[in-house]
Amino acid sequence: MNKISPFASMLFVASGLFFGLNTTAMAAPVVWTFNLPSTAVASQTPPYTPVATLSLTQVGADVQFLLDPNELNAGASPATNTFVHSIDFVYTGAVLTAASFAHNAGALIEQFSYVTNQNTLDAGYTTQDQHVQVDFFSKNNDGSARFDFTETSTWTIKNVSLTNFTTTFATSGPKPSPIYSVISLGGFSGDSSNWVAAVPEPETYGMMLMGLGLVGFAVRVRKNG
Repeated sequence: MNKISPFASMLFVASGLFFGLNTTAMAAPVVWTFNLPSTAVASQTPPYTPVATLSLTQVGADVQFLLDPNELNAGASPATNTFVHSIDFVYTGAVLTAASFAHNAGALIEQFSYVTNQNTLDAGYTTQDQHVQVDFFSKNNDGSARFDFTETSTWTIKNVSLTNFTTTFATSGPKPSPIYSVISLGGFSGDSSNWVAAVPEPETYGMMLMGLGLVGFAVRVRKNG
């Protein structure tokens, strides 16, 4: 299968090594932005206000995830009545077990699922490889356990790297593609209850590399000055 080049995911580290930066000190998360409804592209009128972000950070041999809904989105009104059902994201790598997952903080998680069926990513998407679904407490009678838009949730997947999530993708014929993830919402009055985080265009990576190059140049000038 064709995959997104790992080069895109390694730009930050490569740039740091080339320009003599301390990549450990400057390590930053990969951020997926959910700013496209899971509807036919032909009917869409972007730009849309993001409904949430998912930050992925390499922490030793593990990857930590932080899901942060945008309570300022007009569709989340009031934010306490808008909640997250689930998030489903792409993965490629070794088999994950119950021991691979850990909830760290914030909104509680009802269930982690490692899925090998490529045709069952949320909202009708098909993955290249496997995927991971995280289900939250979202029923009315779940009370304070329900993940509303004023909260965040943090969890960890153990013994994986960022490239396990950034070098694969999912597609759906008429909908925005390729994507990394689908988030499913409840009580949301916007264009859709399902929103996707799209894979950035190649030129986005080029701009990022250029920006990192300028930072590296400035650091070297300061050191040599």
